[in-house]
Parts: sequence; structure tokens; C-alpha cells
Amino acid sequence: MATLTITQITDVSLAPNPVSINTAFTVSVTVTEKVITLQPEITYCGEHYAGETYVQGG
Repeated sequence: MATLTITQITDVSLAPNPVSINTAFTVSVTVTEKVITLQPEITYCGEHYAGETYVQGG
């Protein structure tokens, strides 16, 4: 099966907060990687959408 690695932002902070005009500030971002396993879609009876081919009898 295929896997997909995505990044997820978990926290963002701004220092100092509030920031005055024309002053330096720091933005800190915490990011984690999340691994997702892709699985094929299984279509059950009655879940077909308009335009899909229909095979009668299996």
C-alpha cells in the first residue's frame, strides 16, 4: 500500500505579543510530520454516482 507524508502545523507563537511598529519580532512555528496510509476505495451496493458504469451481475 502507498503511504503519504504530510506536514501538520501544531503551534504558532509570536514574540513579543503585541508587536509595536518598526520593531523586531519572532515567529515560532512547530510542525510535525504525519504519515497516512492510502487504501483503495471500496464501493458497496447503492453507492454508485451518476455517470459511473454499472456492471450487472457482478
